[in-house]
Amino acid sequence: MFKNCLLLPALFLAGLLFSAGLLAGSAYHNNGSSLHCIRGNPQDTLTLLTHTAGGKPHTSDLFGSRYFLSASTLPLQKGENYILWNLYGPDFQWGLTGNFSLGLMTSWFATPIIASARYRVDLPGEFSAGAGLLLGTGSWVIPSFGVALPYGVLSLGNQHRNLSFSMGYGGLFYKVNTRQGNPFHERRVNDARLLMSLAGMIRLNSKVSLVFDSFLIPPANSYEQIEYGSIYNPDSGMLEEYSQISMVARQSMALIIPGLRVKTSNTRAFQIGMAALYFDSHFWNTAIPVFQWHWQF
Repeated sequence: MFKNCLLLPALFLAGLLFSAGLLAGSAYHNNGSSLHCIRGNPQDTLTLLTHTAGGKPHTSDLFGSRYFLSASTLPLQKGENYILWNLYGPDFQWGLTGNFSLGLMTSWFATPIIASARYRVDLPGEFSAGAGLLLGTGSWVIPSFGVALPYGVLSLGNQHRNLSFSMGYGGLFYKVNTRQGNPFHERRVNDARLLMSLAGMIRLNSKVSLVFDSFLIPPANSYEQIEYGSIYNPDSGMLEEYSQISMVARQSMALIIPGLRVKTSNTRAFQIGMAALYFDSHFWNTAIPVFQWHWQF
């Protein structure tokens, strides 16, 4: 029941965002340095200041370039910086130029710490593309843990309605115990998976927007896992070491987050979503609430 209740609205919203993205170019047109609204409330047009990145005008609503977890390739101008406050910690984003930005995210316990860099270019029409890199460490809690995720993004639309598709290949690096007892052995493990995302947003009026985000990790080949341990042998009356080899399946995972964003001022906004997690061929029975606050600085 949960699957039907949340998946169908999420898919409907994704389709709505896609349709709106295709119509974004016909909803607005540019004339010089100002943006004119063809249809809709003319009062909203007064708040749509424009800048230029790579010769293409865009609006100054920098929150329109962000979803819940992912981001579009819409530009952050130089000096357009913001913090995305999450329940688990902050996410800082700095616009260095119209095409290049840096970020840093972490938890309240400063673990993990993940840095990001992204470069974008304008494409014909309402399209834009970008490439980025995430690099992270477990910091003081798990110094041997690391993560790297190079990715690419293709976006369609503007900062009032847009759709983005992302794809990356992320790797995790960590150490595991290969033997119990003495001597103690460790080995380095590298695990990489493909990651895809579909996200979008629609601005309903000057304050409220619908936001949709999703992530998909497709299934991958199984890997071999060796388990070491000790078992009591009643014949010898002693503990004997054993090893057991098993195949572990890399199952698919999906995260779907539909939600609502409310802009309280030109520099503040908050958004609320309900996340559904798909794993092991079924959805979790309970939706996960997501709360975020945007602060420009």
